Amino acid sequence: MDPMDALMTATQFPAILPSLTGLGLVALGGAAGAVARYHMAAAIERRLGTAMPWGTLVVNLSAALLAGGLLALFNLGRLPVPAGWLLLIAGLLGSYSTVSSFSIQTLVLARQHGYPLRALLYVLLSVTGCLVLVTGGYLLGVWCCG
Repeated sequence: MDPMDALMTATQFPAILPSLTGLGLVALGGAAGAVARYHMAAAIERRLGTAMPWGTLVVNLSAALLAGGLLALFNLGRLPVPAGWLLLIAGLLGSYSTVSSFSIQTLVLARQHGYPLRALLYVLLSVTGCLVLVTGGYLLGVWCCG
């Protein structure tokens, strides 16, 4: 089987019934990811300063690298699905950085049935939409509470 076919399968969110075990795995991974994000960003900012959001950039780039590596391990059968997926992808990387999910979904769109333009559209809509909406949210907050 082509590894990318396995990638398409692995990126479908595990279809398991919500259970205490599943929720616990996501929560445990999420707690670890949040702490890791805080410490990584703080360490980078102490070293490089805050003139640019270097900490966030390093977290996002490292999350993309980790997401790719974990996908390979899932596809090769080296990590268990769904437990490993819930702990490491949904939990750990989900709280460490959402760019990991964004990166995985973009890769799947680009490779799945040859949709590179759909992937590009997804990137453009995501980045532009988020920038527009964060601006709108800020303006709304100032309007309501300022």
